[in-house]
This record gives sequence, structure tokens and C-alpha cells, in this order.
Amino acid sequence: MRIEYEESLDVGKQIHKILDILEGKTNLLLELKKEFELFYKFSIVINMENEITPGLYLDLRIINFLSCIGAEFDCDMYIY
Repeated sequence: MRIEYEESLDVGKQIHKILDILEGKTNLLLELKKEFELFYKFSIVINMENEITPGLYLDLRIINFLSCIGAEFDCDMYIY
């Protein structure tokens, strides 16, 4: 799944958009993971411009969901 680039100073908003879609599918994700030996990873790419840095805060909703499905979290930051 992929969300297109969006300007924001709060990365959590984009993560919550993904969670809104996936949280109701937790059991399915776990079944697929087991059946097909899948690996889940959330990758976030942050592009910073003009020395403006966005906030990156993983609240309990995000942490609990990642933990529930056994997913990893990756964050890449690029400064322009």
C-alpha cells in the first residue's frame, strides 16, 4: 500500500490515514502473514525544505497496531 506525497508538518496524520484503512483488517493481515510468511514494514520518507522539520511522533495507536501485526517501522529523511 502506498500514499502519495503530501505536504505536512505532522507525519502522524499520514500514518493515521493508513491505519484508518488497515486497522479493520488486522485479522486478515495476521492470517496472510502466517499463511504466506509475510513481513510487514512501514516506510516513511520525509523531505525537508528550507530548514523546516516536521514532527514525527508515534502515538499508542500507531505503536499498538505495528506491534499487533509484527511490523517494523523505517523512516528516511532527506534535507533539501
